[in-house]
Parts: sequence; structure tokens; C-alpha cells
Amino acid sequence: MSASKEERAQEMNEFFRDSTIQAIIPPWGGEFLMDILPLLHWEALKTLPPKWIMGYSDISTFLFAYTLITGTASAHGTNYIDLRSNAIDPVTARWIDVLQTKDGGQITQSSSTHYQSAWKPESPGFNLDTPSRWKQLGHSEDADTAVSFSGRLIGGCMDTITSLIGTPYAPVQSYLDQYCADEGTIWYLESCEMNAGISTVICGR
Repeated sequence: MSASKEERAQEMNEFFRDSTIQAIIPPWGGEFLMDILPLLHWEALKTLPPKWIMGYSDISTFLFAYTLITGTASAHGTNYIDLRSNAIDPVTARWIDVLQTKDGGQITQSSSTHYQSAWKPESPGFNLDTPSRWKQLGHSEDADTAVSFSGRLIGGCMDTITSLIGTPYAPVQSYLDQYCADEGTIWYLESCEMNAGISTVICGR
């Protein structure tokens, strides 16, 4: 941890109040990020001008709560430390385009052609060494099967957001009722250390 939970919460509250800060991009995930949730000024965050906050893995603990509580979109994207590579893949490079898209604007993204088969913290950036392959449940071997859907994206890292179930930081139903009744909802989930069996149980609830 970079500091105590009180100091980290104070820094986050100040980031949102500082009008010169337009986006918050943490350098890395934080297994202890949950400690600061009770110390954040949530009522103030609902009224302050919205800001982009971007990250993935443990950072999605805050992204999930922030979007559900305030109704403000967040960016499930690269952590700041992943941008230290000189050669950034085309999908990761779009982070700045996403954050620069104005209110009401649109941006089209395409999936990565390759993914990194193993995490290598000693190697900067993403080392994409394996071709990506999309699979549709029930049609995993049928490359010609297509599906389309639309809605508001919500989700994050299952290892952490599942710990928020039943707490004030995961008002899922009220968010869905207020923002997604007409648009629909698309859940996205990433897994850090959960196996497929556990993931299936969580998704099926």
C-alpha cells in the first residue's frame, strides 16, 4: 500500500474536487482498495462534475461502486503502469481516444487480434503472443454464428466486485432501474484467480 487507508481516501476525495484534474488513472490495482470505500465522500461525488477514472482488475472495485452510486460512466481499461512500454498494441492505444470522446459522442472499438498467454511483470507493456478467438456459449465451434446486443456496460473483476454484494457499494438493482430499464444491460466480467467452475456459479446467479 502506498499509504494508510485514511490518506489514500483523502487523496481520492481531493482528486475529484480538483478542477484541474480531468481523469484519474491509478498506476496499478490494489487489493486493499476496498478499505477506502467507507471513507470516500459519496454524496459529494454524486454532485461534483464527473471525471473519467480508468483501470482494471482490483481498480474495478472502485469503478463498479462509482458508476452504480453516482450514475457516472467509468473506463474499464489499461492501468497506468501498462503504458510504460514503447510499443503499445492498437487496442490499448485507444484509451486516450475513449477518454477524449465528448458527452454524446461515439467511438468504435475492435477487439484485439492477439492476447498475452501469461502475465510477465518484468516485461513492460502487453506481450501479445497468442491469437484471440471469440466463443459463443453453445456454438463454440461454429465460427459463422453471430449475435448482436446493446445496452449499458457494467461489471469488473469477479475476484473483487463479488465482495461488494450486499453492501452499500453495490446498489445494482437501483442502478438498473434508473439507467438501464430502456437501454438494457451488458455485463462484462474478468477473472484474476477464480477458476471456471466458480466463475460459472457467479455468472449464473
